[in-house]
Amino acid sequence: MTINVNPDILVWARETAGLSVEEAAKTLQLTTSARSTAAEKLERGEKSPTRNQLNSMAKAYRRPLLVFYMEEPPRTGSRGTDFRRSPGSRDIRDNAKLDALLRDVRAPRILTLFVANSQVD
Repeated sequence: MTINVNPDILVWARETAGLSVEEAAKTLQLTTSARSTAAEKLERGEKSPTRNQLNSMAKAYRRPLLVFYMEEPPRTGSRGTDFRRSPGSRDIRDNAKLDALLRDVRAPRILTLFVANSQVD
């Protein structure tokens, strides 16, 4: 069973995870002989991903599954300035790991604040 998703979401999720098309195809264990070609077809919208492929993408790209059902990629927020390193010394994978960590920290915080503010005294 294939799922209709916006191909731009697939590209955005892969790029923000810091993966090239080839790395993503290898991580997702696409079974065709030309793995990167299969990944490119998914990202161009020529082929729709299966539910299992979406689950694999969610895990590999460190994104919730629901992200892949959005109509368009979300805006990218600012992570702030890191003064511990010079601006060009961090690579894309470092930024992807930092972004995933910030998402993992912010989500429970937001939920906790919501619950705390919704309680009636």
